[in-house]
Amino acid sequence: MIGFQMLSARIGWVTGEGFAVNINKMFPCWLTTTLMGLLVAAKTFNIAVDIR
Repeated sequence: MIGFQMLSARIGWVTGEGFAVNINKMFPCWLTTTLMGLLVAAKTFNIAVDIR
């Protein structure tokens, strides 16, 4: 998760746009939505595990 956060931060820093915007430029909208949904689910699961 830390690696993904660092990657997202560096991409945002260089391009001046968020991760989802950059992914949306490369892939179709349905794939971007699916990837972002999976990312939210993974982060939610990770937070839930840390709380427990």
